[in-house]
Amino acid sequence: MNSKFVNFAVKSVSAVATSVVLLVSNPMTSFAGFKKESQPNDTQLSVTYTGSNSKTVAFHLTYENVKGENFSLVIKNEAGDVVYEDNFSDVHFDRNIFIDVTENRINPTFILRNGDQELVRSVSVNKRGVVVGQAVTKL
Repeated sequence: MNSKFVNFAVKSVSAVATSVVLLVSNPMTSFAGFKKESQPNDTQLSVTYTGSNSKTVAFHLTYENVKGENFSLVIKNEAGDVVYEDNFSDVHFDRNIFIDVTENRINPTFILRNGDQELVRSVSVNKRGVVVGQAVTKL
């Protein structure tokens, strides 16, 4: 009777050990619940100067929101004051933005926030055209 118990114990331990080895060595089952989040990149957001008149400067913004998640758009002036803020969930965000100006040169910063990720575009514009554009991605 003792040998039957030992055989059963050895078979049980062998079966469990084999199962553990197969589970750990197979990457599909080891990471079955793991899903890598896609993060915004520099090509998803575009800010283009489109023109100006005596009172406004116009920009065209596009953002490819692949997942269709809610995101916020914030525009700040050179002093850091928020001049525009709104939330969107468009998959293909495509808008014209008009900023009222009283000076010949403005330096708006366009900030797109999607969760804890942030895309930033800073542009320096005089009423004749774009002087400098800069892209920053913060993750």
